[in-house]
Amino acid sequence: MNQQKTRAATAVLIMHLPLVEQHGRCVMPDLPLRAHKTPLNGADLSPPGLAAMLAELIERQQLTEVTVVGNDTGGALCQIVR
Repeated sequence: MNQQKTRAATAVLIMHLPLVEQHGRCVMPDLPLRAHKTPLNGADLSPPGLAAMLAELIERQQLTEVTVVGNDTGGALCQIVR
């Protein structure tokens, strides 16, 4: 997953939107969808499965104050990420 760091601040998880670095730390995951070059054999690529991947990313990165922003498919995932 691609990650760009800025100053320490509240984290913003961005899905399919331009990077807005001046507002804090931005995390932009590269989801394993059609544009992904390496398939994830056996991975659950359903919307709930992808939302679970995002929740795992948030947990592994130890992000505590997170705003999840998305557009198109990313917007749908934002609504179901836990």
